[in-house]
Amino acid sequence: MIRENSNLIVELFDAIEADWALCDEKDDDEHMVLVNENSDEHQTLKPPKSLVSELEKEGYIRLDEEKSDTKEMKREYMNFLEETIPVAFLYFYEITKKGKELYAEYRNS
Repeated sequence: MIRENSNLIVELFDAIEADWALCDEKDDDEHMVLVNENSDEHQTLKPPKSLVSELEKEGYIRLDEEKSDTKEMKREYMNFLEETIPVAFLYFYEITKKGKELYAEYRNS
């Protein structure tokens, strides 16, 4: 999955380097949403959760545990205007040395 998504990975790594966070809005979503410090959503980049998980599992990115929600958290819900909505998880990632090597390879190809 990593090789066939090289352009998406470059865009994702560009966003991580620019301090965009990955937001998991709902368990049922197959993608994540990128948000910046002003809570603005990235309009074009919505990486699949499976790709983000694989990049983390393979050691290309790692969770910044000081800034992020923990992976073990249970999803909470809140009532808003008589509607129950999920509370989003917010994850900040760092690109590892291995990830930076992949990033450079993909940027130069």
